[in-house]
Amino acid sequence: MCLLIRAVADYVNRDLTNKVTSSDVYMTVGCNQGTEAVIHSLARPNANILLPRPSYAHFEARSIFSGLEFRKYDLLPEKEWEIDLQGIEAMADENTVSMVIITLTTLVEMSILMIISRSISKGWIVPGWRIGWIALNDPRGVLKSAGVAQSIQQNIDINPDVTTVFQFALPEILEKSTKETFAEKNLILKQNVELVCDRLRNIPCVVCIKKPESCTYLLAKLELPLMEDIEDDMDFCMKLAKEENLVLLPGVALGLKNWIRITIGVEAQMLEDALERLNGFCKRYMKKTKVSHQALKLNDDGEI
Repeated sequence: MCLLIRAVADYVNRDLTNKVTSSDVYMTVGCNQGTEAVIHSLARPNANILLPRPSYAHFEARSIFSGLEFRKYDLLPEKEWEIDLQGIEAMADENTVSMVIITLTTLVEMSILMIISRSISKGWIVPGWRIGWIALNDPRGVLKSAGVAQSIQQNIDINPDVTTVFQFALPEILEKSTKETFAEKNLILKQNVELVCDRLRNIPCVVCIKKPESCTYLLAKLELPLMEDIEDDMDFCMKLAKEENLVLLPGVALGLKNWIRITIGVEAQMLEDALERLNGFCKRYMKKTKVSHQALKLNDDGEI
């Protein structure tokens, strides 16, 4: 385990000025266990935590279970999903113990302490590999002096350890991981983004507000006033699954009502087939109106 933790610390330090040590790293059974351990360790009476919208319901559920009040701050789609800083300033107070930031990219190092939780299942495309870590970027030792670090370790200790095979494999995986390792995957994702956004321009009632540079999931807004017999995003996704055998995640699951999430981390041919089904479905339910849906589509720069 010592070799494993040292390998994770070395990997994390590639992107940090304030280096972490092996004592700052805790191994977890994926990101979910890391989330649970951190949130539970930060909980105290009257405390609150800031969660992004959109985000996964797991954060809310874990906060409630740990007795933390959660407050949702918005990510702004028209500004490439930037954080609504004014909203943060309005809702944060002296009882705010943490702000959750979800990102697939490397975090820019900040002047405040960070608790970094990560796993390899998505970044390295190894679904089912339940192994991850928590790293405390805490140069002043605030988390240790406050007992948070000890509480994280105690919360992890009550659960089973990571599978032994994964423990032996991870050091070599991290050692051989470079920027070039992810270059091919990122190129495929970027090409898929271009494909999906291009096809959505011709699909009525579904709008990509801003084309991302790259992503594994793409969020699109439903223009329900242009549709008939569709109540909301849940109704849209249920009927789509029943009629077209196409499963999309309704935005309400992420806190974004009347949006949908499209998975793009698949082969281009699968995306082509999925978008063709989506197009046929939307055309069937589109209201007969003289207003062209093209007015709501992306221009050549990826904006409405």
